[in-house]
Amino acid sequence: MNEAILKELPQPKKKKAIVASLEPGVEALLTQLGSADWQTRVQSAERLGEIQEPALVQRLIQNLGATDFRMRRAAAEALGHMGAFSTEELLGALTHKSDLVRQAALSGLRVAEKAAYPTLIVAAQSKQVTRRRASVEALGMLRVLGAVPVLMECLQDTDTETRWRAAAALGELRALQAVEGLIAGLQDGEGQVRWAVVTALGQIADRSAVEVLIGCLQDELELVRAAAAWALGEVGDSRAIFALTPLLCASSVDLRRAAILALGKLGDPAGRALVLPALQDSNLEVRLVAIEAAKQFGGKETVRALLPLLGEPEPLLRHAVVEALSGMGTLAETALRARLRTATGWAATAAQEALDRLWREQRKAA
Repeated sequence: MNEAILKELPQPKKKKAIVASLEPGVEALLTQLGSADWQTRVQSAERLGEIQEPALVQRLIQNLGATDFRMRRAAAEALGHMGAFSTEELLGALTHKSDLVRQAALSGLRVAEKAAYPTLIVAAQSKQVTRRRASVEALGMLRVLGAVPVLMECLQDTDTETRWRAAAALGELRALQAVEGLIAGLQDGEGQVRWAVVTALGQIADRSAVEVLIGCLQDELELVRAAAAWALGEVGDSRAIFALTPLLCASSVDLRRAAILALGKLGDPAGRALVLPALQDSNLEVRLVAIEAAKQFGGKETVRALLPLLGEPEPLLRHAVVEALSGMGTLAETALRARLRTATGWAATAAQEALDRLWREQRKAA
C-alpha cells in the first residue's frame, strides 16, 4: 500500500548538494548562528536554509530548541526550505521530550510540505513505535489527505497511543471514507482510543454515525460519554435529543455541560424546554453554558427566562446574559425596555448595557 500511495505523491527534486567546506561564506554563517545579536542569528539561519547542504541540517536542528522563539522559527523554516534533505531529521525531532522542539519541528515540516509527505507516510508503518506515533500525529496536523489509507491501518496498531493518534489524525482530515473504520474502533478496549474515535466522528460529522454515537452515551468512561454528547451536537441530528436528556440530570458537571452544548448546537425547538431549566443549575459553568445554548433557540420564552438573570450578583452571569440578549434583536429590545421601567441596581445597569449593545449592532447593520 505504501508504494501505491507514494507513487501518487509528488516526489521532491533533490538539488545537488553544495559541499559546505568549499562554500566560501558557509563557515561564517555557521559562526553567526551563535551571535549575541538575534537578527544576525536569524539571518544566518535563513541563508543556511537556502544553501541546500545536508551537512548543515544538524546545526540547524540544534537550534530548534533555542530559547529565543525567533531563532526557533527561523531554524524551522530554514529546515523546511531544505525539503528532502531535512525531513528525516525533522521527523526525529518530533519525538523530542521538549514541546518547543516538537512544535518547531512540525513548523519545519509544514514549510517542507509535499517534500515531507513520503517520509511521513513510510514512517507511519515503521517498526519503531515512537517513529510511528510522531509521523501519524504529523500526518493529521499537516492534513495529508493521501495518508488516509495508512492512517486507517494504524487504527489496528498494537500500540494504544498509535491507535488513538491515528483516530485523531483522521478526525483532523475530516476523512469521510474512514467513518466505517472509526466505528469499528469503538470496540477498542482502551478508553483513550474510544474517546479519540468518538471525537473524530464528531469532527467528520457524518449522520451515518448517529446511532453508534448515541450508543456511546452509555460507555463505561465518563470522558467517552461527554465526547459522544459533543459529537452528536456537531453531527446535528435531532434523533439525539431524547438520548441526551438523561445527561441533564447527571451528577457530573462535564456531562451536563456537554449535553447542554449539544442541544444548543442542534437548535431544535424541542431542546429549548430541556435547556432553560439549566439556567438555574447549582454550578456556575453549567449556567454559563446554558445561557450560550439558550441564545441559539431565541424566542419569547428564552428572553423571559434570561431577563431575571440580569440581577444576578455573579458578574460572569450578568455579562453572559447581556451578550445573549444583545444579539436577539427586536424581541429582546422590547423586553429590555420594559425591564428598565422597574429594574434597580445590577439589573438596571445590565439591562441598559444590553440595550446599548443591541442599538450599536443595529446601527452597524443599517
